[in-house]
Amino acid sequence: GTVIEEDEIIATVTTGSPVGILSPRQAAVSVYYSHGVLTVYTPKAEQIDVYSFSGARLFTAKKPAGEASYRVWAIQEKALIVRGSSGWVKKITE
Repeated sequence: GTVIEEDEIIATVTTGSPVGILSPRQAAVSVYYSHGVLTVYTPKAEQIDVYSFSGARLFTAKKPAGEASYRVWAIQEKALIVRGSSGWVKKITE
């Protein structure tokens, strides 16, 4: 290696969307999809919409505060987009 004898090192840092850091609103939301059951946790009541990756709306429900599970057996897609009326969006796969 090389010995650096200077007191300062100049580096360029590019900022953008931080990786792995969630805003408080995002951190409070969890969505799971397994074996035809969609489970959504949000701290407040809101409407949720489920879309295919092609943009077709597949399911909609008014969700109470806390955790709620929905049987969505008719949905054949293995990858979904779930959107809450408070503005969050989650991409999930089974």
